Amino acid sequence: MNGVGRLDFCAAPKPLYSGVGTQVWIRLPDERRIVTRIAFTVEDLTASTEGIALDPALDLAPNEAQSLMDALWYAGVRPSNGEGSTGKLAATEYHLEDMRRLVFTAPTTTKEDAL
Repeated sequence: MNGVGRLDFCAAPKPLYSGVGTQVWIRLPDERRIVTRIAFTVEDLTASTEGIALDPALDLAPNEAQSLMDALWYAGVRPSNGEGSTGKLAATEYHLEDMRRLVFTAPTTTKEDAL
């Protein structure tokens, strides 16, 4: 959090550069938004800095981190492990278990029982 307002993110695919363009806005308490530019500090990580806790590049509140994730998702960025949303994954797993049960479980009735 920046102490002035809440951070909002917007991301859009940049096909020409094979990347994603990201904008960061600060939403002020009166709901106005201002665009920010983030300048990153480059530090040489040498053996002398090993084991020293470094400041994060960006501090985010949980709702700000969610805004960033939502913006990246909207721009087409997906988790690298291939998992979709938890709800979709759970539904797929349930369906697969159902199919396994149908295919690999012995039937409880025989053809003669059905007649």
